[in-house]
Amino acid sequence: MPSSRPRPLRSTSSGLPRAILAYVTDRPLVSIVTPSLNQGRFIEATIHSIRSQTYDRFEHIVVDGGSTDDTVDILRRLEGAYPMRWLSEPDRGMYDAVNKGMRLASGDILAYLNSDDVYMPWALQTAVFAFNHDADIDLVFGDGIRFEQSTGAQTLRLVPPFQKERILFAGSLIQPAVYWRRRLFERQGGFDSRLRYVGDLDYWLRAAEHAQIAHIAEVLCVERAHEEAFSSAYRERMSVEERGTRSERGADLESLMGRKKEAAAIRRNKVWQRRLWLRFFAAHLKGDPAGPWMQLRANGGLSVSPVRLAVGQLPRLGPRYLADAVRSDLVSELMENP
Repeated sequence: MPSSRPRPLRSTSSGLPRAILAYVTDRPLVSIVTPSLNQGRFIEATIHSIRSQTYDRFEHIVVDGGSTDDTVDILRRLEGAYPMRWLSEPDRGMYDAVNKGMRLASGDILAYLNSDDVYMPWALQTAVFAFNHDADIDLVFGDGIRFEQSTGAQTLRLVPPFQKERILFAGSLIQPAVYWRRRLFERQGGFDSRLRYVGDLDYWLRAAEHAQIAHIAEVLCVERAHEEAFSSAYRERMSVEERGTRSERGADLESLMGRKKEAAAIRRNKVWQRRLWLRFFAAHLKGDPAGPWMQLRANGGLSVSPVRLAVGQLPRLGPRYLADAVRSDLVSELMENP
């Protein structure tokens, strides 16, 4: 039987610098919920990324929807090896499973991580630091990397500062890079379990009505793109649900004014993407140990292609070149099953 101990990372991941660790004096419990259904080939990598966190005050709640693969066997094997609880029973979809887990959670900070995605080792520590830094913040979000399961290609995903108008009409946050306080969950309630694909977008839009939201310029997660993922397998259905959700939250996408706002939001997103990529490349060249994306730059084992990055800023054909413009050895390692 494989060992239940987490294997050490082969990268140079050494946690946050002492200067930042010194600020993390308040150590709240972080609750991570993982909804799961027949993701046995990926869930152990997800678990390993949680067990490898530089911040150790967390609980992990796995809510399985009655998997028929080896998911439950993996959960039984790892039970007791780290602060994890799990249950396996039929549910009414992913967001119903997330809500079940949130109701079981004890933490002051909440998050959910799908069973095919992973955290970067510094994710929890970075989120806790952000909350400790500003007691008024209700929700924080960071950046991420998209990993193509079939090819191993990596695409750095950089998110602009939060603006409700932007995500109301175009774009969203990177779901596994989002954390929120319990007080927001108690005030706002859970995810809309009637939604199948974009309950997270709906949650962020609802939060924007009354929450203080902040962006962290750091890569906190890796999203795995594969043929069974919602975003790949149900793209058309997801698009329909997304437009319906945006309209319900105030974006009249059928009116002339709504379509103009949508086009403007898409243009602003493109401008922001060019600006953020240039900022990232400048930080990489400068090598500032206290600058933005410092953890990824210092500990991610990066290789950066200036040519792909530059060509990637061109309209239309350019964005495809952003795949592998930035590659991380750490990401490649994290996406393997232990």
